[in-house]
Amino acid sequence: MIKSLHALGILLSTVSLLGQTPVTFEDLNLPLDAYYEGADLSGGFTSGDVFFPNFYDPGYQYWLGGWAYSTMRDTMTSGYTNQYSAKTGSGWMSDTYAIGQQGAKLHFLNPPQPLGLVYITNSTYAFNSIRDGDLFNLAYGGADGTEPDFFKLTIQAWYQGTLLPDSIEFYLADYRFEDHSQDYIVKDWTPVDLSPLGMADSLLFVLHSSEVGPYGINTPTYFCIDNFNEPVSSTASLDQAAEWLLAPNPANEQIVLHRKSGIESQPEVLLFDQLGREHPVNTIPAIDGLQIPIPHLPKGYYTLLLLDGDQVIQKKFLKQ
Repeated sequence: MIKSLHALGILLSTVSLLGQTPVTFEDLNLPLDAYYEGADLSGGFTSGDVFFPNFYDPGYQYWLGGWAYSTMRDTMTSGYTNQYSAKTGSGWMSDTYAIGQQGAKLHFLNPPQPLGLVYITNSTYAFNSIRDGDLFNLAYGGADGTEPDFFKLTIQAWYQGTLLPDSIEFYLADYRFEDHSQDYIVKDWTPVDLSPLGMADSLLFVLHSSEVGPYGINTPTYFCIDNFNEPVSSTASLDQAAEWLLAPNPANEQIVLHRKSGIESQPEVLLFDQLGREHPVNTIPAIDGLQIPIPHLPKGYYTLLLLDGDQVIQKKFLKQ
């Protein structure tokens, strides 16, 4: 039983967010180890309800700017010949992802739209250049590892023809810590909450770096995104969400939910597919958690909503 009207309201509001379908780029139907760079001169591509502009030079046969999309898995090769690979080697729980260049914009087809999460990581090209240096870019941290270098992405919203002043900042690499053992380069898909920007018609992505020269940023100005505008559950803190562990993921026959600090009563559980459709769920009590059989589910990505006290926890998994 749901134990309070407050909790019920939280759960219903969270469920309503699931109607906001994220842009996963899987609808672009790209085979593995391939990429789209705009050579067809279409000027961009649409995934979900978002248009991603692309700029391609047919004379030099080169992707000039905007967005490309890719299923490349090369996490090792350095240099511009590997500009279409994410350092993760895949999308977020999928094959396909998008690569953006400096100043990339995206446009909602039905504006304005509320903003949710986007998953961001480095390209292999940028990551390896930051780590190792190259012909144009010095390795971050300098020779002795103490230089306060950074590589940062800022995201701003256009609304009714105006570029709003607020921005979201995400550090793709940060070497500014006093304790340099904390210095990092992002190599995993990281969720970034865009909801503080409010409603938007379009978004602008701008890169900043401490490594600059007479012609601008020396670091390769690339970044990767996936699951753009995934719904945000603002009802649970990261610590609360981390209390619950889900395994295995991906899964075939069942998943197991385990609460690290133990449970006093079984939580309410709802199950939704990527289109926001609810599926029946059978929960079997287990030690400090639940077992959930899933052999009946079609292959795809799913979201579990767990009511843990007055908090709604989201957990995602892939059914293979």
